[in-house]
Amino acid sequence: MNPDTVNPAHLITFSTTTCRAKGGGLVRRYISKIFVSMVAVVVVMAATSNAQAQTPVNVKVDDVELEAGAIDTVPVVITGADGIVAMHVEITYDPAVLQWDSLENGDLLSSNSLVEVNPDTAGTVIVGIATLEPVSGTGPLLLPRFSVLGAEGATATVGLQNVAAWDENGFDVLIQTQDQNLAIAGGSGPPILLIALIVGAVVIIGIAARLMKGRRTPPAVAPTSTPATVGPAPGAAGSQVFVNQPVTLLDSQQNPVGQLQPGQFYTVMEENAGWYAVTDAAGNSGWVSATMVNR
Repeated sequence: MNPDTVNPAHLITFSTTTCRAKGGGLVRRYISKIFVSMVAVVVVMAATSNAQAQTPVNVKVDDVELEAGAIDTVPVVITGADGIVAMHVEITYDPAVLQWDSLENGDLLSSNSLVEVNPDTAGTVIVGIATLEPVSGTGPLLLPRFSVLGAEGATATVGLQNVAAWDENGFDVLIQTQDQNLAIAGGSGPPILLIALIVGAVVIIGIAARLMKGRRTPPAVAPTSTPATVGPAPGAAGSQVFVNQPVTLLDSQQNPVGQLQPGQFYTVMEENAGWYAVTDAAGNSGWVSATMVNR
């Protein structure tokens, strides 16, 4: 008997006709029992046929490559959804290899969908979904994010359990799930361009520092000795000064260029912030601090 071709009305006609033909109450009750039994069988067979004909909706963990030390997204993808308005999903992972970070809606979930997340149990994240805009089609459903604790070459297993779904009419949706073993690759490290920029910046700063140092006039040099006697402060350009002991002349780079000898007078050619430009007996010009000379 094909349940798709059986018409209960035919059974009713058959039972009534038979009862009239026999004309007995006992026969009528017997035929009625047969009719009820046959209708029950047809209903059960039809329901079983519909359940077997339903195509399961596939929910799987996407196969992505993880990066050691990074925070990576592991999409949960649904295939063949049709009018789903509520779901219960449990995402499992190895807490020794991955650490839960956060969850975002996938493309198939509208922005006004209600998504509740419970990550309190290490290794399992419970997600509840309710939406006024039914989920249909194929694509990312959820976008969980994990901190990758595992080293390069390790494997992280992300799975799904106790997944259930309901359609717009409140009926259960047949679901099948697929876990994934995800490979962990090594971190990429700092970009080469970034390293080059850092090195270039250090070189430029070094060059600029040298140039600024070369422009300092006069050099800030601590006195190497003190005058034997203290006289009036040295005068301006054109005045003469002398020293009580040998004093070294310095150029603008703080390098020694000559020496002033005691017992001789030296003419000041220029005065600049407490430094005097003079020429020693050998004709070497340089700078000497005002604290080192007497007038």
